[in-house]
Amino acid sequence: MLLKKSVLLSVFLCGALLMLSSSSVYCDENETSFSIGVRQYLINGVVNEMDAEPYIDDNGRSMVPFRYLGAALGIPQDGVWWCETASSARMQKFANANVLSVKPDDAQLYVDDIPVLQMDTIPVNKDGRVYLPARYIAEAFGHSVDWDENANKVIIGRAGSYNGDRTLEALCANNNIAIQTGQTQTPPDASGNGTTGPVIYKETSEGIEVITSEGTTYITKTVSGNGIMMQLACDNFTLNYTSAGKPYSLLVLDPANQYGKVYSGICDNNEWSKDTHLRSEYRQLIADIIQKYKEYENRPIVLPKIPY
Repeated sequence: MLLKKSVLLSVFLCGALLMLSSSSVYCDENETSFSIGVRQYLINGVVNEMDAEPYIDDNGRSMVPFRYLGAALGIPQDGVWWCETASSARMQKFANANVLSVKPDDAQLYVDDIPVLQMDTIPVNKDGRVYLPARYIAEAFGHSVDWDENANKVIIGRAGSYNGDRTLEALCANNNIAIQTGQTQTPPDASGNGTTGPVIYKETSEGIEVITSEGTTYITKTVSGNGIMMQLACDNFTLNYTSAGKPYSLLVLDPANQYGKVYSGICDNNEWSKDTHLRSEYRQLIADIIQKYKEYENRPIVLPKIPY
């Protein structure tokens, strides 16, 4: 079932991913520096803008805004998210890899939601942004961390420049957690276990996504310059809605051969339901689509404040 959802989502997102652009540089092999009190950071001398600034906390640790630290560590945008249900900032470099997480006002470092290390400072939710201690997070992903006293900046080395006892691999080994290296990044926390799932915030090429689940239906609301769009990913079909709660396109995945067909203008007389192939082979699928279509039509789209 999860494979089907991945295929459904991929058809709609592949075009957007090809046009991906960002003011941050996501490059695994570059050295990065964050200057205290400056809303910019450097990757190999290239300036990247931030909307928050690093600072030194009361324990003498360099605190860096959550999602920009993820960018500095070469973690894809989809691999950096905030889980509202668990109140935790999460990072995952590849799909199926171990997930590193921390919680504001909690000194524990977590891997796959298991506490693995007591830090000497705490992440903080400050002015609507989550700040993480740069050293602990960077070292977990294998990056060395140095402090330049003269320039008042923290320097994060290339991937593989740190291989001590605080890497993810070492933390997993020391806490009897199976090491998962993963391959490529896909949306996390899609359990499909029949219950309302966690709320996840992620930055994508389309804007900020808020992802929830209701049973086996995955609901993605995207906040962009064009307003809020909503997508429902269900078994064998995906519905897209405008910010006014009007469905505007439908993707049907043929259960027999995994072939996807897109129908546009589905508000107009349900022309898609007259498809001879669907009508002859998948009457129950048509009924499921109509039920979901009506269930979510005109639903107000409400988003909480995005914390990162």
